[in-house]
Amino acid sequence: MPRFRVPYPPEFRRQMVELVRSGRTPEDLAREFEPTAQSIAHWVRQAERDAGQRRDGGLRGVSRRRFPTTTRREPTHRPANDLVGRVFTAPAPNLLWVADIIYVPTAAGFLFLAVVLDAWSRRIVGWAIGYQALIEVVHKRLGRSNINCREVAPPEGYVALV
Repeated sequence: MPRFRVPYPPEFRRQMVELVRSGRTPEDLAREFEPTAQSIAHWVRQAERDAGQRRDGGLRGVSRRRFPTTTRREPTHRPANDLVGRVFTAPAPNLLWVADIIYVPTAAGFLFLAVVLDAWSRRIVGWAIGYQALIEVVHKRLGRSNINCREVAPPEGYVALV
């Protein structure tokens, strides 16, 4: 049978937070009242967050990572047609392959990973890694896809959707 404990009332929690702010320690209050010192300390931290107060004065770390721009659209060019109508399912294997290119930050810079998936089985048909996000990487991988997919060629009239 599952154990269920009724949560402490909000007024009781508020009184515990006020007692801690007045100078009493959570350990002292835990000996006098039922909740643990850890619970009382969590209530105090939650009250500080709710009030917008932070012990560190609101300081936050700065990330110096650079993120590459993966899409540079020319405003005068028309976007590519949606050939599958945003439906990424297929009734049989090897009727629809989809591809994606993601970047992986490393200590030496960014690597670009191109993955080609069969929409029916959700299995990886081919993949390639390079230092540049180029569509040629996907096409190169499609040409060698039988390494990973046992004698399977790209579907008739395939189009790489990236």
